Amino acid sequence: MITIIVTAIASGRDTIPNHGTSFKELRRSFYDIQICKCVIGLSKGQEISAKLKVWSKMGSGILYLLNTGISFEISGKGIALELNYDELTLVKEIKKESILISWKENTETYDIEFNLKNASEVAQKIIRYQNERLAR
Repeated sequence: MITIIVTAIASGRDTIPNHGTSFKELRRSFYDIQICKCVIGLSKGQEISAKLKVWSKMGSGILYLLNTGISFEISGKGIALELNYDELTLVKEIKKESILISWKENTETYDIEFNLKNASEVAQKIIRYQNERLAR
């Protein structure tokens, strides 16, 4: 495939032969893969509302705000936490650049602190999404 691409570029073509993909699309997809590096699988009907770079005691990664809940993916390790909005018991800014999210499992309460930019805005956004979801 690489030889075909290099040959096509050298010949001045706009697309990859027998593939139909433009070099512009190929560069864009390569760029997306290199920049994002984190990809989650979504269930039917799930949508990503926001992707936020975060740091926690578990590691750095991406906090996804979904239309159904939140998902935390640790860079290079995969999904570490996935919660529906109805499972969240507390979302609040605890410092200028940190939020606390709590949830219950059986009788135990758990929490995780995320360090991120614009913590107040993110906490408000999660609460808004949670309220919208619970209102349905």
